[in-house]
Amino acid sequence: FYYTRKDYQSSISLLIRSNKINELVLFLQKLIQNDDSPINLIFDNLKYIIVKNDDSLSEENFKSIFLNDYFDYSNLDYREILKQLEKHNLTTYIILYLEYLIFHEHVTVSDITNRLFDYYFLDVDANYEKIENLYSLGNYNSNMILNKLKELPVSENSKRLSIQPLMKLGKYDDVLGIYIHDLNDVESSIEFALRIKDIKGLSLCKGLIFKILDICLQNKDYTSITKHILNNTELTFVDFEEILIKLPNEISMGLMSSFLIMNLKNLNTLSHNLIIKNELLKVNVINMKLDKMNLEEKMVKLNYNSVCAKCGRTFSNSEIICFHPDGRLLHYKCSKDK
Repeated sequence: FYYTRKDYQSSISLLIRSNKINELVLFLQKLIQNDDSPINLIFDNLKYIIVKNDDSLSEENFKSIFLNDYFDYSNLDYREILKQLEKHNLTTYIILYLEYLIFHEHVTVSDITNRLFDYYFLDVDANYEKIENLYSLGNYNSNMILNKLKELPVSENSKRLSIQPLMKLGKYDDVLGIYIHDLNDVESSIEFALRIKDIKGLSLCKGLIFKILDICLQNKDYTSITKHILNNTELTFVDFEEILIKLPNEISMGLMSSFLIMNLKNLNTLSHNLIIKNELLKVNVINMKLDKMNLEEKMVKLNYNSVCAKCGRTFSNSEIICFHPDGRLLHYKCSKDK
C-alpha cells in the first residue's frame, strides 16, 4: 500500500518495526532499480542491514543491493553512490564498490583508480596482490604512485611495488637498483632483463645484463654471477667472451668450471651444426652442377649457319622461332604450314 503511493519511508519503517531484515533487503533492491531511485532514503536506512562490525552477512546484504550481477545500474550515478558511502563513513564498502566499478564494470577513469590506490596503500602488506592487480590495468600516474610509496615506511613490499611504476616510466636502472641493492635479488633482476627483451628488444636486454654483471662485480658477489649469469641457459645470446674479459682473476675455478663446461658443450653443438651445414652445402653444390649439366644437354645453340628444318632458310632477328618436338628449329610460320 505504501509502495504504490511512493511512501517508501513508511514501508521501510514498517519492515524495521517488524524486524524483517530479509524483506527489507528485497525492498531496497526494488528501490535501487527504480528509475527515480531514492538514494538518500536507501542510505539513511542501510544501517539496519549492515552492522558496524562488517560481518560476512552484512557484506552480502550490501552486495545484493549495490553489486548485484542481475541488476542494471545504468540508472545510477556511481559518483553519487560513492558520495553517500563516504558521507556515512562506510570505508569497507567504499573499497568493495570501487573494486566492483573497476574490475567488474570496467570503470577505469583515473580518479576512481587513484582512490582505490589510496585505500590499498593504507596497508601495502595486506593489499600487495590487489595493488599488483590494479597495476595490470595500466591506468595510473606513475609519478604520483611513486610519491605515495615514498611516504610509506620502507619495506620489501613497498620496494617491490615501486618496480611497475618505474618500468612504466622507463627507469630501468632504478629497477635494477631495487632488485640488487634493496632486495638482494639478482635472479629477479635477470628475469626482469629477459622481460625487457620481449618488450624493448635484444640490445637493451644485453645492456641490462652487463649492468647487472658490473654491479655484482662491484659488490664482489661472484656466487650470484656464476649462478644467475654464467650458468643461465636463457642467456645464450650474450657473448661469453665479453663476460670473461670482465671477470677478475680472483674468481675460483670451482665457480667457473660449470660455466666453462656449459660453453664447451655449446661450442661442440655449434661445431657439429656447422659441419652438418657444410655437408648440406656440398650436396646443394653437387645438385646445382647436375641441374646445370641437364640444362646444357637440352640447350640449342643458334648461329649464322642455323637454318629452318622445313624451308632451309636462315633465321633473321625479327622472326619468331619455335621448337619441333624432336628438337629441330623452325620458323613459326613454317611450323603452321601443312
